Amino acid sequence: MTKRLVIWRLIDGKPGHENQSGGLVNALARLINLECIDVPVNRPRPKCSRPDIIIAAGHQTHWKLLRWSILHRAKSVVLMKPSLPMGLFDLCLVPEHDLKEGFSQRKNLIPTKGVLNSVRPGKKTQPPTGLILIGGVSKEYDWDGETLKKAIETVVRENPSINWLVTDSRRTQGGFLLSLDGRITKYPHKKTAHGWLPEKLASASKCWVTEDSVSMIYEALSSGAQVGLLPMSRKGKPGRVARGIEQLVESGWVSRFGQVKPVSSIQEDKAVLREADRCAELLVKQFELPEKSDKHDYQPSP
Repeated sequence: MTKRLVIWRLIDGKPGHENQSGGLVNALARLINLECIDVPVNRPRPKCSRPDIIIAAGHQTHWKLLRWSILHRAKSVVLMKPSLPMGLFDLCLVPEHDLKEGFSQRKNLIPTKGVLNSVRPGKKTQPPTGLILIGGVSKEYDWDGETLKKAIETVVRENPSINWLVTDSRRTQGGFLLSLDGRITKYPHKKTAHGWLPEKLASASKCWVTEDSVSMIYEALSSGAQVGLLPMSRKGKPGRVARGIEQLVESGWVSRFGQVKPVSSIQEDKAVLREADRCAELLVKQFELPEKSDKHDYQPSP
């Protein structure tokens, strides 16, 4: 049996960041023997097994990631663009939309399609299930409830054989969920259990997501569902999030509402986005880690 590597996962209490690092650790566990220890960054350095690798996401984690990796001579892996120079870390997994156009490739940089996550494809339900995921006002997008409501009603009307579920987010305008078509089963985000969304995504055949919800868009793409974008009003010129969404549209990963008719025809037979698996494989190769003899096969994203 190969040596079990110890990974410290630095956590800052933000679910989005923990979802990213958790997705990478889960993918690594399918390739190598490991023990993962979650280490809150707001506490002193733990007295436990010394790490071989330290993984972190979120600006609050960067200084301790750097300090502890030097102290323990561990490999440092940072997710998202770090607040410190990239050259200080052994590996940086940075979304393409966070990198400047024409960025120079470097050995310790892996550009990713969006942020990593822990969603994996599952068995699709019969009759088919569809998910509608609603965000809200952000730095780059405004709220237009009437336009959004009409788009959702069109999606539901043109896909009558699908069992539609809808959930909102903390940014969604109050009362919007209750105003939607009675044929949609509603799940307010405050009442959903931990793990509800990955579970529903894994079994969904189609997923429509508001354009502002970048993390949920990439989670939906990782689930194997056909993904469409619901309309949101942009504020001014496209920012980094909007530019990243445009790249997805142009490359055919997602379809925008109004650009496909009927709406039931959103990008059929599209490959599944498997960024966590792809990055885990590249990490294992770059750090020359011993792989499991019985590792699970996967198909990396194209």
